[in-house]
Amino acid sequence: MKMSYWALILTFIACVAGGLVWSANHYHGKFLEEQKRADAAEQRADSTEAITENVLRTMAITNIIQ
Repeated sequence: MKMSYWALILTFIACVAGGLVWSANHYHGKFLEEQKRADAAEQRADSTEAITENVLRTMAITNIIQ
C-alpha cells in the first residue's frame, strides 16, 4: 500500500479516537451535573419530610395536652 493511504487511514483512526474521547468527557460532565442535582433534590426531600414529621408530632402533642 502507498504511504499516503496509510497516512489517510491513521488520520481517520485518530479523528475517530479523538471524537470518542471528546464525547466521553462531554457526557461524563453532564452525568456529574445531573448527579449533583439529583443528590440536592433528594436532600431537600429528606429535609421536607423531617420538617413535616416534626410539625405533625407537635400537633399531636398539642392535641393531647388540650
